[in-house]
Amino acid sequence: MHVKQLFASSWDENVGGSRAVLLYLEEIVALAKHSLNAAQWEIKHTTSRAVADAVLSCGNELNLTSAALLWPVLNDALGGKTWEGKERVLDAFIVFIQKAPHFWKGNASVARDMEKLVIRESKRRNVEYRRYALRDLGLFAEIRDDIDMYSDILDIVAPIMEDLLKDETEMDIGSEFGDPLSGTTRDATVANAISALFLTINFNNISRRDLTMRLTTILQSVSKAVLTGSMVIQAAIIKSEKLLLEKLYKQDAIVDDLSSGQLDRLLLDLLLTLYKGRMDGTEQIRELRADVTVSLGKILSQGASPLIAFLKDTVTKARADERSSKIQLTLDSALECLEQ
Repeated sequence: MHVKQLFASSWDENVGGSRAVLLYLEEIVALAKHSLNAAQWEIKHTTSRAVADAVLSCGNELNLTSAALLWPVLNDALGGKTWEGKERVLDAFIVFIQKAPHFWKGNASVARDMEKLVIRESKRRNVEYRRYALRDLGLFAEIRDDIDMYSDILDIVAPIMEDLLKDETEMDIGSEFGDPLSGTTRDATVANAISALFLTINFNNISRRDLTMRLTTILQSVSKAVLTGSMVIQAAIIKSEKLLLEKLYKQDAIVDDLSSGQLDRLLLDLLLTLYKGRMDGTEQIRELRADVTVSLGKILSQGASPLIAFLKDTVTKARADERSSKIQLTLDSALECLEQ
């Protein structure tokens, strides 16, 4: 620890911020390449974490030269089996994609390798690592709007959710470290699986029929999760639905979809997930739910949907039962949207 402090002190005193990492990037990558081939796992893992730190320290953007230098060692750092702390490297992978879009957009082979990598990592059986891998899988799908990952992600997360939402007496699942799956890990895993599912919805180049079918499937998949009573899972559902509604609101064809009734069943299912089960347990969840209700009201107000009357009645009842003045005001805003 003393040696680490000495090196950290010298670095902080003599190096001018994140640009220094880019200045010495070639040397950092050369050292990483050598160390990633070491026989000792400790050295490999330490080097992998260093590669992740290099990615995270390169400012907000990576030019093509820097991205081309970093990608091979970042790819190697994510190879092999799961180890404690590997999720930090996977997080750096997501940041890398965000920082270097021109790199992978201009290289079809690299783009395909990235897709294979994130799918491979999300299939890892280590229960502690998997919660992070599923979160990053969803973020990857959101960033890579050039590809359709719906089927791949549904195939990955649907069995996981089904398994983890079984009766709790059946949920003693061992990890690679020999630890049982804790309630916290279960909730985080299900929450990230739900978020990943919603993030697969890509409004680019998809028919309204396919969009409706996919959203129906997703809402069916999360219907059991609503009943868990877990605030982490319920918050993930509500936040995902809010993001979805915000995207839907921006679609040019929303008025036509409402007038034709194409969205009615879908929006009804979404509404029911918000106002069923134990979604009214805590103030935090009720506040999130009220925010989504406003988003739903804005969408319904764009057309002549028969759901408007049903939502008005639902919100009025929720408003009457609500104890928080702040949430009452939010629900009032939802009612105002429906009056327009």
